[in-house]
Amino acid sequence: MKKAIGLFLFVLLIVVGCDNTEEDNYPTNMQGLNVSPDFDFNTTMQVSVKLTSQNANGEVIPNAPFSLYKENPAYLEDKRIIRASTNNEGDFEDIIVLPNYYRKLYIQSGIGEIQELDLNIIGTEEAEINAFFTYDPTDIKGLSKFKISDKFESVTASDNGFDITLHTIFSSTFNATFVFSVTNNHPFGLDTVKFGLPANSEASYPTDGETYTSPTELYTYNIENPTDNPFRAIAFETIGEGYKNGDSDFFIYTVNLAYLSSWDNVQVFAKAGTQTGQVTLNFDYNFNWWFSCQISYPSETEYATLAFEDYWPLEGDYDMNDLVIDYNFTVKYKDDTLIKEIILAK
Repeated sequence: MKKAIGLFLFVLLIVVGCDNTEEDNYPTNMQGLNVSPDFDFNTTMQVSVKLTSQNANGEVIPNAPFSLYKENPAYLEDKRIIRASTNNEGDFEDIIVLPNYYRKLYIQSGIGEIQELDLNIIGTEEAEINAFFTYDPTDIKGLSKFKISDKFESVTASDNGFDITLHTIFSSTFNATFVFSVTNNHPFGLDTVKFGLPANSEASYPTDGETYTSPTELYTYNIENPTDNPFRAIAFETIGEGYKNGDSDFFIYTVNLAYLSSWDNVQVFAKAGTQTGQVTLNFDYNFNWWFSCQISYPSETEYATLAFEDYWPLEGDYDMNDLVIDYNFTVKYKDDTLIKEIILAK
């Protein structure tokens, strides 16, 4: 009997000893957290990028400029990760680092349409892109990415050898974006072009003193924003020799909607050598379309996920005890741009 009791006490001592978790030694803040030396939680991957530029007929085009984006740059979001050009053989190679959940990138060359590039996933930390892209500096189909509504009709006017077109306008929460092209028919390079602004305003993009690269990526300009000569405007001043002899380039700028409620025309001034031209373009656009609307995130019928790790501040265990919340919300705007109502669903 004594032997049985002794054996029981021995086993009980072992069990109690195993349950001693030394809770007093648990860290209570991030500074006191000890991370195991072999802990590895890599969230990025190396992507080998190999690109070849070609024209619409599939012929290799050397020295083609392009921009590579993490996201579709349809609304001028600053998601560019590379601005470069192919070499004399029409090739480009590089290695970039991306979040390991990315599955595609976007490329635009000239002002052609944006192309999707699928990532070929090799492993958890490697991927590659091996693709052709089309370079066409005059294909204005790429401008369709700026359009909110097909109802906008482009407006063109000419004066003294300059053809000026307002291709489209689109507005978002706070700004309206204007997309112009200017054709210079003179044998002298374009020196400067100025686009009108409402009284007492300035463009929100590009900013004063900035170097602007056009969507064609062929020309760059110094920005003066604003100027009052010869009218309130944003000025694009050519760096180096400007284009000439019937060539065109594209100019994009944005203005805060607070200045635009009753704006229905824009003046444009252009200069090449000693030659100048000035036009007024009248347009029909409702800048307030955005304000009386309803926006749902991620959509009315879908939910986003918010997760909380219950094991903090220790290393995450990623178990079923973690708090996970599915949610979406809807924002309703009034005509005066103020938020009328926010509806949160869970």
